[in-house]
Amino acid sequence: MLPLFYDPIYTEGIDPIARFPRDRYRLLVDRLIGRSDIEIRRPRLATREELILAHAPTYINQFIEGRLPDEVIRRIGKGRIALCAPTLERIYLRQLLKKTAAEEQTIHRNTTR
Repeated sequence: MLPLFYDPIYTEGIDPIARFPRDRYRLLVDRLIGRSDIEIRRPRLATREELILAHAPTYINQFIEGRLPDEVIRRIGKGRIALCAPTLERIYLRQLLKKTAAEEQTIHRNTTR
C-alpha cells in the first residue's frame, strides 16, 4: 500500500486570495480516499532543527517570529498576506507538515525497495 501524506492545512494554510489553486490537494485526496492501494496519513510536525536542515536559521527565526522582511514575503508569494498570529501559525504548520511528509515518503520508498 502506498502512503499518501496529507493534512487539511495544505489547503487552509494558503490564503484564499492567493493565485495558487489552493484546493488542488484537498480535491486530490478526496478522489483517492477509499482506494485499496493508497493509505492517507497525516504527517508529524517537523522540529525547528529539521527545518534548519533545509532553510537558514535566520529565515526560520524571522518566519516563526513573524518578522519576515516585506521583500522576502513578496518573493515567496505571500505578498498580500498579513502576518498576523493565526495566519503565521497556519503557514508555519503547513511548512512543518510538508517537510515531514516528504521525509516520510522518502523513508517509505527506501524501505520498500
